Amino acid sequence: MASLATKRLRSPQNRRRLRKLLLHASGLVVMSLPLGLVAWESARLGFLSHEHAYFLAKALLVVDRSRVELLGLIYPPLPFLLLLPAPTHTLALVWNVVLAALLAWLLGLRLARLGFAPWLAALVVLAAMMTPGSLFVATQALSPILLLVLLFMAWRYVQLFTHQRWTWAGFVAGLLLGLGFFAHAYALVYGVVLALVGVFSVRKRAPGELQASLLVLTFPMFMALGAWSYTNWLFTSDPFYFLRHPLSSPFVYARPPSSWTAPGWTQAFWRTWADVLSVPLYMGLLVLAASVRPASLIVYLLPWVWIFVARGGGLVYEPPFAQLTLTVAALAAWPVRLPRRMQPFLVALAVLHLYQGYTTPQQDELRMWWQALVQHQTHPSWREEQAIGDELRSFPRQSILLDDRVGYRLVARTGTTEVFVLPSDPIFGLAMEMPERFVTYVLVPHGASVAHYGPWVALLRPPPNFVLLEAWTNWALYQRPPRAYVGVVAKDLLTRGLRLSKVSERRTFVACGVRKFL
Repeated sequence: MASLATKRLRSPQNRRRLRKLLLHASGLVVMSLPLGLVAWESARLGFLSHEHAYFLAKALLVVDRSRVELLGLIYPPLPFLLLLPAPTHTLALVWNVVLAALLAWLLGLRLARLGFAPWLAALVVLAAMMTPGSLFVATQALSPILLLVLLFMAWRYVQLFTHQRWTWAGFVAGLLLGLGFFAHAYALVYGVVLALVGVFSVRKRAPGELQASLLVLTFPMFMALGAWSYTNWLFTSDPFYFLRHPLSSPFVYARPPSSWTAPGWTQAFWRTWADVLSVPLYMGLLVLAASVRPASLIVYLLPWVWIFVARGGGLVYEPPFAQLTLTVAALAAWPVRLPRRMQPFLVALAVLHLYQGYTTPQQDELRMWWQALVQHQTHPSWREEQAIGDELRSFPRQSILLDDRVGYRLVARTGTTEVFVLPSDPIFGLAMEMPERFVTYVLVPHGASVAHYGPWVALLRPPPNFVLLEAWTNWALYQRPPRAYVGVVAKDLLTRGLRLSKVSERRTFVACGVRKFL
């Protein structure tokens, strides 16, 4: 048996497979090194992105409460499930870096199949992945990078299915698109676009082939939508709760304070136009499409159109995510064969792409993150958040009332949900009505951050009779006075005692209760 296994390993076919596997593994390692260094420096400086904090808070809630049914209220579930084995910031960074390295390696393989010289393919991938916006998505945004990886892989199999008639590739593409829905809600739009573009790009089709191909490619995705809608209906009586509710939507953690209201169609257009101008690789693709095949220009405009429609409709499409989406779309849709005379044009585009990426003004979270990396300084708010989390970690179990729809960053910084009473807990509603009876502390946002959350958050002001224990920049911790608890217990004892039939029994019950609790 050993000799047979050795012969199989030494066969030329298996040797080629082993060399190919080692090549892919080494490529992933090489791509992971610079991204890993950026992620490590970000963690050393104390940076925690809103998206990582959101997923970590939800994963900690499920692990600490041992209630997997909470998954029914969490979307998207795939990034959350990736963090369940060990819900820590380190694991989130590792997943982000690995997925980004996989995307970069797949982009390089795509360019190599198109006949690019190795140095040119490396330059283009470097330009695509090493701008500040791309680095931010590659290291700090788990859901967008997972979506882009799944879409890029699905596009490869869509091409094999529609152009080379490989049936198994069609089923793999459909499964990848269906899995993409569990990574990000925008997979529904991009999945339909990929399926339509792949199917209609084939000129000669047999009768019924169009409908069958579309069904194979899109059925898993819409099946995933139906299954998740049923799960939400089961838990909330609303099948589209995960998309409709402002604070349970997949975009709540990505909303900067300036984007709580829809910017309007005019402002959305100019924001999207600015993103397009900051991606010269995409602009170059549009120029090539207009000069070589003008009819295909509308296909290449689809990502731009969707980003504009999403923003105009009030959805969140952050500039780093939009710019990397346009970059990946440009490289995925690049012409099959690039003449050698066009190589200087592509080199110029790559250099211009890097220049634009580093000179375009950043906003909100990206600006704070990039300034910290360049200056090697920790932002004061990050130190304060970590100090609050370290302090709250030592509090008694379920002694702090907190609405994690606002305080998910503090939950992630604390590293546990054991000390909190959260909206998913059965006693949260009672604790809101009678906090002095169920909790000892109440954590409330204050300052400028209060105006950003509006009426969707339950806990925006301190309860009566609680005294201020400690205050920070955006948070205040209130403590229940001992007398308040005594009053509640006495009132409860009197109420229960008055229900007894005899006067002597009432007196005895109240006296024993007062001696016991007071």
